Amino acid sequence: MTRTAAYAILCMWAASAVGCADQPVPDHVVARVGTATLTHGQLAERLSERMVRMDSAAVARVIVDQWIVNELLYQEAVRRRLHADSLVQQQIEDNRRSLLIARLLEDVYSEEIAAPDPAALETWYQQHSSSLVLREPYVRLWYLPVDSASWTDQILSRLERTDSDSAFVHLVNTYSALREQSMYFASGLLPMSLVFSQHADLRERINRAAEGATVPPYREGGLVHALKVVERAQAGTVPDLNMVLPEIEQRILIESRKQLFARQVQRLRTAAEARNDLFVRE
Repeated sequence: MTRTAAYAILCMWAASAVGCADQPVPDHVVARVGTATLTHGQLAERLSERMVRMDSAAVARVIVDQWIVNELLYQEAVRRRLHADSLVQQQIEDNRRSLLIARLLEDVYSEEIAAPDPAALETWYQQHSSSLVLREPYVRLWYLPVDSASWTDQILSRLERTDSDSAFVHLVNTYSALREQSMYFASGLLPMSLVFSQHADLRERINRAAEGATVPPYREGGLVHALKVVERAQAGTVPDLNMVLPEIEQRILIESRKQLFARQVQRLRTAAEARNDLFVRE
């Protein structure tokens, strides 16, 4: 279904969903409960957040139904004046404070923390290599599941001869029945505990295979599963820098945020003391 057709169906459904009312409903409104409205723009935003892959009109119906239910419940809570309850008021205020603090820190971090440069990453790697020792073996695989009806030994031969990522991607695009899984296993070194955890026999075959060797194909679920061990990293070794770059970047970012948080709090504390706005009873 094209986007235009889906939008037309959505509009026709929305018109019927709004129903009759004493006052005419503006064209940009998809649904209304009392004075509260859900607009086409708001609905489109919620659709985009879900990254819809199915019929957008069907998903829109679910979103609108959820909005109506929530609005009905909210308005009933207001009618009962639950918002005036002291406990509810305190929770609202606590949530408001937490939201504002989180937004402040988000702004401060985005303004003052830059992504670490290659030199900083290399320095951190050299200084903290002992903390990066692998606790279990890692492996990178070229995994090629092929429909049984299409399988030939020639495919295995091509996988055995393949020696570059680009060539493997071509094999995936040509033969793989599970392209996302093929690309996942080829994307980088993965801990063995996460590799085919439900297939003990296959894991044992992978463990026995040398780096650069293929694993004997096996048949399951109407597919022939062919694999090649591309790269290994043994437990107890320090991985290459490229393997742990994302982790190092994350660690540097966390440490930078901790330091910036401490400086920001100290600055605010000092300013409050200077204004005589801070008091702590001993």
